[in-house]
Amino acid sequence: MIPQLQSIKYMSEKQAFMHARMTFILTVLPYNQISL
Repeated sequence: MIPQLQSIKYMSEKQAFMHARMTFILTVLPYNQISL
């Protein structure tokens, strides 16, 4: 495995995780505001 490719794979996985977390937060926030 070429280190450069490995780092690119890591970055894309990190980006995917961040995107999923943002989507989760944006999905959950309205429900939190309603319950408050």
